[in-house]
Amino acid sequence: KGDTAKAVAHCQAALRSDPEQSGARDLLKKCRRLEAKKEEGNTAFKAGDHAAAVARFSEALELADENAARDGPAQGFKAILYSNRATANSKAGEHDAAVADCDAALELDSGYVKALRTRARALLATEKYEEAVRDFKKALEEASVGGGREAEQLQRELRSAEIDLKRS
Repeated sequence: KGDTAKAVAHCQAALRSDPEQSGARDLLKKCRRLEAKKEEGNTAFKAGDHAAAVARFSEALELADENAARDGPAQGFKAILYSNRATANSKAGEHDAAVADCDAALELDSGYVKALRTRARALLATEKYEEAVRDFKKALEEASVGGGREAEQLQRELRSAEIDLKRS
């Protein structure tokens, strides 16, 4: 479900009980490789190297797809990777690629606030104001369950997008 730390902990517990458990050992290695690729992408993104971040997140998605065939789909983790790659694409000015990645993330997790917000921002950048307003509203609806600062920020972005829509 996207929580590699929990998966690693469960694999380690299984291996403590039965060191010969090859399935747990294989899954442990896969989880560590996936998490490492994701972290490489996050590090590149924080360093401002958006192209490298996109490449690392793409590699992690390929790994996740390889593993999905054998281990069942890791939907939550893949949604996070698509969302992260979308953010990197958006920062690199690749707004259409960002929208496509957000679409993929939202197929896996329809209420993923971060993907909705990223897609809304990319749609704004491509002057698709009505779609952006719709995504901001859905993100705000999803975020309002938890409340807090995220909902306030989304409310501000929604108002701004609505103003842009009226101006257009």
